[in-house]
Amino acid sequence: QEATALFAQTLTAAEKRQRAGDIAPADVNRIKLDAARAGNDARQAEADSKRLQIELAKLIGIDRYAQQLTLKFAVPHEDATAAETEISDALFASRGDVSAARQRVAAAEAARDLALSSSTRDWTVGVQFDRWPVSEANPQGTGNSFGFSLSIPLFLHHANEGEKRRAQVDFDTARDVLARQMALARAEAALSHAEYAAAAEKMQRVERDILPVAQEVARAAEFAYNKGATGVLDLLDARRSLRQVQVDAVSAQGEFARAWARWKSVLEATSNIATDSAGDIHEMP
Repeated sequence: QEATALFAQTLTAAEKRQRAGDIAPADVNRIKLDAARAGNDARQAEADSKRLQIELAKLIGIDRYAQQLTLKFAVPHEDATAAETEISDALFASRGDVSAARQRVAAAEAARDLALSSSTRDWTVGVQFDRWPVSEANPQGTGNSFGFSLSIPLFLHHANEGEKRRAQVDFDTARDVLARQMALARAEAALSHAEYAAAAEKMQRVERDILPVAQEVARAAEFAYNKGATGVLDLLDARRSLRQVQVDAVSAQGEFARAWARWKSVLEATSNIATDSAGDIHEMP
């Protein structure tokens, strides 16, 4: 929209210069052509924005209010270079894969302890006392008997070595899986932070160093053209350079927003991110 409005002003100035005989009709037609292209780009951008607005409303479950959904982009004021120090193993404890691996290690350890206990010789000692009074079946008289028993497993052929070795292997495997999951989590965190820092640096460079220069060049070319000091080709070239830099700035903001969201998902639980940052992502009137 800004480019379309700017071309409209330039076209008005070019038509005045044409009526004064300062430029040829071909130069005016060039400006009209670029103005028409800028108008088409603005219309396409509006259509893309509306489509994405509807898709976002569906994703967050408010598709009936898609037309009322408004968006804003707020740059988080954080030091991307210092944020890497926040990475620690404690951050990965809440990850689903790491938590599941920890539970498997605990289960394998309990199974190993159970298998090791099966090799313990459980001695059984028994004491028995019997008394029989005189009866028709026992006319010989009253009697008492005492008995003692001792049972000791000998494990002559095996001592559950197979079960114990298998339980130990399962425990070692579970620990290896946990170590791999932790390593994967650390690698993903390091990669996420690297992308976040790079995106932040790129966005700052474009907004602080490149975009102001392109805007100044475009203003100078506009002023020179209105005063008749330069030709239309120089003006159009400056305009196209500015528009490309503006597109790069918007793309850098989008890349930074996605990288920031991925980095935040490493530091916080996903549910907390969706709840706490919802107000920064969309607003309902």
